[in-house]
Amino acid sequence: MILYDRTEVTANESNSIIKHHTQIKILTEKGLPAAHITILYYTKGHFSKIKDLRGQTLNLDNGIVKATPIDKKLFYEQKSKDFTSIAFNFPEVKVGSVVEYDYQENVDKGGLFPSWMFQKDMPVKYAVVDAQTSPVFTYQIFPTVYGEFNQEKNGPMVNDHNQYTGNRFLWSVKNVPSFSEEPFATCREDYIQKVEVYGRTGVFTPNWQFLAQMALYDPHLKKWLKTDLKDESGWIEKVKTFNTDEQKIAFIFDKIKTTMKWNGINWVGPGESELADIWEKKAGNSAAINLILYNYLRAAGIKCSLIYASTRDHGKMKEELPMLENFNTMVLQTITASGKTYILDASNKYNSYVAAPWNLLNCRGMKLNPDSSSSAMIDIVNNETAREALIVSAEIKPDGKLTGTVHINSFGYHRMVLLEQYEKLGEKKYTDGLKNNDNNLTISSLKRENLETDSLPLAQTFEFKADLTSTDENYIFVSPNIFSPAKINPFISEKRYAPIDFGNLNTYIIKGRYLLPKSYKIESLPASMILSTKDGGISFRRSVEQADGAIFLNYTITYARSIYTTDEYPAIHDFYKKMFEMLNEQIVLKKT
Repeated sequence: MILYDRTEVTANESNSIIKHHTQIKILTEKGLPAAHITILYYTKGHFSKIKDLRGQTLNLDNGIVKATPIDKKLFYEQKSKDFTSIAFNFPEVKVGSVVEYDYQENVDKGGLFPSWMFQKDMPVKYAVVDAQTSPVFTYQIFPTVYGEFNQEKNGPMVNDHNQYTGNRFLWSVKNVPSFSEEPFATCREDYIQKVEVYGRTGVFTPNWQFLAQMALYDPHLKKWLKTDLKDESGWIEKVKTFNTDEQKIAFIFDKIKTTMKWNGINWVGPGESELADIWEKKAGNSAAINLILYNYLRAAGIKCSLIYASTRDHGKMKEELPMLENFNTMVLQTITASGKTYILDASNKYNSYVAAPWNLLNCRGMKLNPDSSSSAMIDIVNNETAREALIVSAEIKPDGKLTGTVHINSFGYHRMVLLEQYEKLGEKKYTDGLKNNDNNLTISSLKRENLETDSLPLAQTFEFKADLTSTDENYIFVSPNIFSPAKINPFISEKRYAPIDFGNLNTYIIKGRYLLPKSYKIESLPASMILSTKDGGISFRRSVEQADGAIFLNYTITYARSIYTTDEYPAIHDFYKKMFEMLNEQIVLKKT
């Protein structure tokens, strides 16, 4: 646990001084790694340096506090191109120890008031920041605080003559829980508790229209948008034979996404290399690949706009803070002659031209139209429902075995995810994943179809055998939820801090036919019923029938909304609890 975490900031006109003092108590054996500290700071161009670093371990020995300082020879410094890190371990650490360290960071930049990241991966009992800044600078402040936020000082300072001398910010928080990831949340940066601070000088405040025009008239961008690429494969001649924009887009998008290799970097520009050279090497960042796509579509007669966007794992953009640093990638938007709109990102080879990139869903972006020199802020959404249908045809054996065949048809985003998983994991690990970690289940004869055509569902078929472990000499218990994608309830926590963001709309259909053994009769069956949230955003339907010596079960889970606020979480929590109780209800057979 962090007992005390203090940050002092003095932001002068020409430089800034930041002092840190932290105390950590080791409460358990699992907490011992907290006695290893790494300080990372930016040193390119001598931007900042660390001085007066010191630390000590405090232990209680027969009622007396014993302090053991860190030997400064044990500070391990490691330098890279842009950063330097200092790592150290505290001496004589055990459960009950308190470790503390402090240092000063001198920064060669005036007015720097760094964002206050007070929530950590361990609980924080008390944290405080005390900042004094030059009158030259003003700041925009964005707090993300879920508990009490004490703002003792928060604005201008004046001297005895009532003259403005700068700004003072004195903030504190208490009893902050450790940060933990929450299911179906966008990213850590969006909801970890913090106070973000953005400084500026002067009286001019740029707006989004100004930034858009600056981007549109950037000579680098103009050059990238009119780059002649070597069409060695004759793709442009090929698309001239196509009748529709959709055919041209589908063809070129597929060629670019499978020809180019993404280098793992998302960015809003292609970098220092020429676009023609990137095309020659067939590898680049997200912007480079999509600018290559732009030029090929342009050559094919397809007009596109650019979208500067922030991926879901980068964090939500702040519309009240116009700056290009909000974004970390560039994608395209095109509107066909038939009026269809597509958002295209060829940097991911599993993406489809017919569906907006999943990693941008429910995000905002800045659209630039190079042809009209216009711009607009847009929401990136997909109102089409992604579907997955699972059909189980099985026979319940008298010896407590379940055997059969499973057919899965995965559309849209489900298809993309499964294609990527298979390639990354390989067939064995992928097949193990289909088992949902059930060691009593074996899967064989996996077949996959429609791998190359985005408009078709990924079709998978496999055979299975399962041991029904709850079976005894008189009863057989069968769980119809054996292959359901809804296997584990993600919303068991009573509290939640982040909005729920499923990304897209979904429908899961699970159909099962279970042939009964002749020597058994039905003791109990799940009942047909409908469950829905109050707003109808999520619904669960189950129908059960018995005919011709078999049981037929149909489940449908529908998500008609993709985002829920934290205020709506209690209702979602209760709905999921009931739904999973229903999903886990068993078929019970009794021996005759």
